[in-house]
Amino acid sequence: MGLSQWKRKAVWSARSLINRCGGVAVPREAVSIDDWNASAASGNGLLLRTHSSWKLPPGRSVAGNLAAVEVVAAAIDNQVGQARYRQYLDGPVERRCDTFVLAVDSGRVAHSNGLVVTPDNQVLAGGTGISFSCPHPTNPLRLTHLPRPRRVDGELAVLACFAGENYYHWFVSNLARLWLYEQAGVADNARFYVPIDKPFQRESLRLLGIPAERIVPAQPQAHFQADRLLVSSLRDQQLSPDACEFLHRRLTEHLPADRPANARLLIMRSRRGRRTIVNQDKLLRALTPLGFEPVWLERLPLAKQIDLFHTAECVVGPHGAGLTNLMFCRPGAVAVEISTPLRVLPCFAEIAHHRRLQHHLELATPVNRRHFDPVEGVGDSDLVVDPATIRNRVEQLLADREIHRRLAA
Repeated sequence: MGLSQWKRKAVWSARSLINRCGGVAVPREAVSIDDWNASAASGNGLLLRTHSSWKLPPGRSVAGNLAAVEVVAAAIDNQVGQARYRQYLDGPVERRCDTFVLAVDSGRVAHSNGLVVTPDNQVLAGGTGISFSCPHPTNPLRLTHLPRPRRVDGELAVLACFAGENYYHWFVSNLARLWLYEQAGVADNARFYVPIDKPFQRESLRLLGIPAERIVPAQPQAHFQADRLLVSSLRDQQLSPDACEFLHRRLTEHLPADRPANARLLIMRSRRGRRTIVNQDKLLRALTPLGFEPVWLERLPLAKQIDLFHTAECVVGPHGAGLTNLMFCRPGAVAVEISTPLRVLPCFAEIAHHRRLQHHLELATPVNRRHFDPVEGVGDSDLVVDPATIRNRVEQLLADREIHRRLAA
């Protein structure tokens, strides 16, 4: 066992001991939304329940290293995974979800991921941001006791989820829940249990009009009990059309609507990490004659990112959280997502579909492969692109866009 593992284990043991002295026992059972609602007292229970469905249609625009697609598909060790892989590439991808907002008098919430606990000490399945099986190293359900909860007067709405420190999950799995609270009519007066460690978290809350005095910071050691806890459904990596429209409208409403959308953006990465285009400088040289400008999103405040994508005619970039900003584009823009056959997830194609963008998936050659899950059919690597091929592809997509624009005029 390495030194860091020993330190983590020692901290974990110390935390358990501290919590045991004056804390409360960690829940060992979960209850479903329906079961909780059936037994809820007057004033508790469901405030909103809706069913939504949408479909990413077949016939996705996909090109590039298609030979490697067959190699990856053959490496998936189960039929379900193989079928899902083909579906993600070819479509259709169908989504169905049950959404809700629930009120829990004297409900509790803990941890930065939003562990939701009922008054009778059960985890509220479907609304909690962390579960018994979650591998998060600070999962509080692995402890014996939680810290003694601090009391919060009035209504407290949960806006915390697993991986909320990731830009994509922050918007899609977390902030999208604000739409449900507004639909239920409880967003105006409630305080929000929400993480605010990242600058983009704080800035997006400010742009959404949530002042600091209505924020209860969600942290790994936090534990609060509210007079009335408000909980909404949690859908990981599934953004509904209504929630996408809500986020677009609320986060761009301060921008002039009559500005031309003519910017051409190439998303660059200044730090080596996952899914880096290793020859991105050559790609930039190939696209510069077409009017593309390099953009390093990690260097920009959120408001500037929103502004850039709102004026974009075309966005080219690697699969990654930065493409979440496609939700700020206006209809008709072209989005070229560069990935590899190891990773064909439809999350950004889904955002593009909701925003009525022209989306294309370009499959590059994977290098520096880090891992591959043969069950799920998902892996990670860096990318090598053919700059000339992508330039030609982008030229054709922009030409097609111009034809469609003229026909619609």
